[in-house]
Amino acid sequence: MSNLVKHSKHTIGKDYDALNYLKKEEISSVLSMALGELYLSKPKNQLYFLGNWLLNYSKSQKKLIKSSHEMDNQVLLQIEHEKALEMQKNSEAKIAEDAAKVREKEGILRGLIGMTREVDEFLPKVIEHIYIHIKAAAGYIGLQEKVKKQVTPLDDDKAHIDDDAPWVIRYITATSNSQFMIDQILKEEEGQATWGLWKEDEEEELQEEENQEENKKKPKVKVCSVDDVVSDPRIKFFDVPKLGAYFAVPLNYKTCLYEQSFDAGIEDALECRKLRAQQEEEKIKLEAGAAEGEEQKEFEEIKEAPFKTTEIRMVIAFDTMGQDRTFREQEKEYVIDWVGYLKEQWERAENESLSHDIQAYMTIRDRDFPIIVDKAHERSEQEKNAIEDTIKTLHISLPEDFKNLEGQTALFELCRNRLLGELDNLYLLKEFKVVKHIRVIQLLLYLSGVKREDIIEPGTNMMKWKKGKNFLTNELREFIAELKPRGPKPEKVELYAKTFKLEKDLLKVPFEEVQQYCLSMIFLYKFLEQYLKVRISDVTYRRKEYLTKVEIRENAKKAAEELAERKQKYLDEQKEAFDKENDVELDDGINRSFFDSVKVLSEFDAIEGNQPIEIPEDVIPDEDGDIDWEESNPN
Repeated sequence: MSNLVKHSKHTIGKDYDALNYLKKEEISSVLSMALGELYLSKPKNQLYFLGNWLLNYSKSQKKLIKSSHEMDNQVLLQIEHEKALEMQKNSEAKIAEDAAKVREKEGILRGLIGMTREVDEFLPKVIEHIYIHIKAAAGYIGLQEKVKKQVTPLDDDKAHIDDDAPWVIRYITATSNSQFMIDQILKEEEGQATWGLWKEDEEEELQEEENQEENKKKPKVKVCSVDDVVSDPRIKFFDVPKLGAYFAVPLNYKTCLYEQSFDAGIEDALECRKLRAQQEEEKIKLEAGAAEGEEQKEFEEIKEAPFKTTEIRMVIAFDTMGQDRTFREQEKEYVIDWVGYLKEQWERAENESLSHDIQAYMTIRDRDFPIIVDKAHERSEQEKNAIEDTIKTLHISLPEDFKNLEGQTALFELCRNRLLGELDNLYLLKEFKVVKHIRVIQLLLYLSGVKREDIIEPGTNMMKWKKGKNFLTNELREFIAELKPRGPKPEKVELYAKTFKLEKDLLKVPFEEVQQYCLSMIFLYKFLEQYLKVRISDVTYRRKEYLTKVEIRENAKKAAEELAERKQKYLDEQKEAFDKENDVELDDGINRSFFDSVKVLSEFDAIEGNQPIEIPEDVIPDEDGDIDWEESNPN
């Protein structure tokens, strides 16, 4: 007994690794369950039973752990799935929100275009909007026009026109990342893919004839679609070639905003007015003579004819260079839809604009023409009297040139007052899209100091009305009111604004045609004409006076030199005579006589015609930067 106790204490006290392992919770608990099962089962082969139980327990635990892991994975997958669904939902919501914003933005843009008469001002916004929507690499709009002749500032406003010149495409606007495209030129031989938009295809024409009804329902738009621009020789590159596609749609619309259409519209409006008046007279006569119960005659409504038009050809193009992809069909349809909308709105805007111009001009015409025709003689008499009455107030001894200049100045003041009285009516033309004889206004702007490049069409000397009308301001009114045609003008002016150049250009505008337009333009023409006339006369007169003064001074200097020479000669002669008379010396060798030069000179001055000559001060010419000396021809 004592030996057993001693052995037990000795065994438990040892801290072996094996015992430490068996002491672990996960091991000891399993062994406890195994021993419990062993006790309850009381198998014959306890060791075999215990080994099998432990193996089965291990397998069941592995299955349990595997099942737990699978459940954990399912939970994780469920969580990931729910996150993906949430992200998809958010993404779809974001896409829907972005799409709604795009639709809203497009609706606003289309709404603005639908209300404006300045469709061209929206082209940069339209090309940028489409470019973003279809995710293109770049977008640009080209205008088909004839090559212009090279012009200088001294050429007239029609010098750029060449009827025999070839057509080219000039790019007029582009997306923000392709501004280098603006003013680039595409010739027909360089860009056959784009130019093919306007080439007639016989097979397509034949097919259109066979399917006329179908084509009426849905007009066919000819497009240019190139899937691989690098391998297509019909494509011209304005930058480094890159992989991608090209898509272009022609924008051809009928324009009526030009003078011939305006003139035809005025004639038609006058004819319709005449026919309506006749129709109204007929109605009154029929109503007066109609018997009671008699059926009333129906009159056909008199309508103005459609405006005369000509075709403007443009192209809207996009590319995906650098993206190495083609355009999808829905992207192409989107561009085509926008082009159709622009064509429709452009023609609508131009028709509205010309209708406004014609109606407004008819009001001006009704007011002006009785004055133009009936008071022409009265105005002529006023002009004549202004000159004559001014000359009558001048002294008779004054030079005729001066008196004529004064008379013409009085006429200029009359012309100025007439123009100032009609200036508000001239400014009404700012609301017009088609204005005739704008060359006259252009010359006024040049005279006022407006720079050529601020108002002309690029590459021409022709004023762009949209630019030029912005200078019809109160500042211009003040300039007209304060303009002085006489006196020095030392400021240098541009060659195209020099006085003789302005006069030459004004004379190219037929005054007879101006008289058929409106009173304010007549008065502007006469104002400029009279200013230039007085200005040239004044400079010529002052330079003539200058030359006269220079001649007088030179003559005085020459006469003074001659007088000095005679004086010296007289003095020398008197001295020589004196020396001869007093040549004999006295015995003591001293000559008692002396030559009195002061007395001799006084004697010379006392002779008639030998009085001292006064030389006028040096003459300084006036500076007139607007007229070169050789132009004035004062001699």
